[in-house]
Amino acid sequence: MKRIIRNQWARHGQVLVADILSGADAPEGLAARRLEFEPGGRAQLAAEHGYYVSIVGGRASLTCASISSGTLPTGTHVFLPPGEEAVLSSDDADVVVVEGGPSRVRGKAILVRCDEFLAGCCLEDGPRRWMLTPQYVSRRAFLHHDRTFVGRDGAPISWCHTTMFDVTGLPPNEEGMPVFKMSYDFRTEPNFCYAVEGDARVRFAEHPYRARGQRWLDWQALDGDTTYHLAEPPDAAEQVETEAGLRPRRNKHEIYIDGGYVSLMCMHSPAPTGAETHAAGEYSSYGDEKKVIGTPAHTRLIEEMRPLDEMVNALSLARVTGQDVREHQQWATYEQGLEYLQLHQARLLDAFPARRSVLERWHVAPPRT
Repeated sequence: MKRIIRNQWARHGQVLVADILSGADAPEGLAARRLEFEPGGRAQLAAEHGYYVSIVGGRASLTCASISSGTLPTGTHVFLPPGEEAVLSSDDADVVVVEGGPSRVRGKAILVRCDEFLAGCCLEDGPRRWMLTPQYVSRRAFLHHDRTFVGRDGAPISWCHTTMFDVTGLPPNEEGMPVFKMSYDFRTEPNFCYAVEGDARVRFAEHPYRARGQRWLDWQALDGDTTYHLAEPPDAAEQVETEAGLRPRRNKHEIYIDGGYVSLMCMHSPAPTGAETHAAGEYSSYGDEKKVIGTPAHTRLIEEMRPLDEMVNALSLARVTGQDVREHQQWATYEQGLEYLQLHQARLLDAFPARRSVLERWHVAPPRT
């Protein structure tokens, strides 16, 4: 599996299409492509498959069995189960589409999630779906407990809208460069970049992994036509003895961004559970979801998220079908969550004064990127 995939565009009528992943070859078992619509553009999504559809630029119209006519603004994410034969039409939309056959689908109902309302998925103790950190903002449209896709191993897939920030002020690597450090030992993750500003690069570690003296592959440039795929096979990685037993080491990488940001859609397999954290300066992993699922803490998390999920589902569907969301009974839940988020993000800005100028661009209100 290629780690770096550059979009190759082909014209299909008034739609430009870049095939990125093939379901037959990708470790997740799902296909992925980008669509760029020109005036009068139209694309059909076959009823026998399930889909993620994310609008990352412009606006599109959606017609399907469950929504006779919907308008999807930028920052809208839809899961379509099989049976929802759908048509997308637009004059200007930039769309990321993930596709899977019936064996890759566990969800039976359409789900619509708008970034705008993901921001309201917050409780007094912190956010649940709109996660602003010193390094990135992640709008978590679909997590482990959402019934959408499963990967080849049967584990749930997640789908997130992420923006990573300029690295100025982050802890340096061994070479003295401030970088975003990650090591997704337990999962794969294709990252479909669609908007890049400034100098952005990624590099991957070579085995064996070392705390000091790590060997790296060359830096690779990122732009809006690049997917970088963290798909190192588990059987190619060394096993490390820990207190919990043997642990795979894989997908260690660094991101460098100077003078801008990288916005992307990313798909984790297996999906994060929603309980993970990431610390600046560490090559951190989201950990083994098998040690989280079913624990009392995770059960409480799912119960806490239930009313927030109901809110984001209801208001997102109302938004795309042209209803007045401020008159919806779930509006008060959204406003309370947004108030909590603003308080949480204000504390984050105070805690990282060296990063304030970077973070302020992305805090509080959902940016239209």
